Amino acid sequence: MGARQDARARGLGIAAAGVGSSVFALGGYLISVMNLTNHLQGSVWAPWVLLFWGHHVRDRSAKTLAMLIAVLCLQFLGGSPERLLITLAVTAGWTIYDRFPRW
Repeated sequence: MGARQDARARGLGIAAAGVGSSVFALGGYLISVMNLTNHLQGSVWAPWVLLFWGHHVRDRSAKTLAMLIAVLCLQFLGGSPERLLITLAVTAGWTIYDRFPRW
């Protein structure tokens, strides 16, 4: 659900968002941690972090910041702080890619 919402927020169509969320759910990122419940619980929050970060970058409101912090806390409470660090690294990489001009 989070991957689909993130894909729709980035301007993808309904079919493309469905394919993207299916790839996220059935791809190596989640399948590799299927037997590690705490990693799985932390991993599923990554698309929500990216979604709310994108909203916060666009809006810069207290509401979007509160939603981002809430999702980050839920990811941390999932029991896998290294997944939180991976998500933050991906978010930082996406921000750098999005903000700086390309050659």
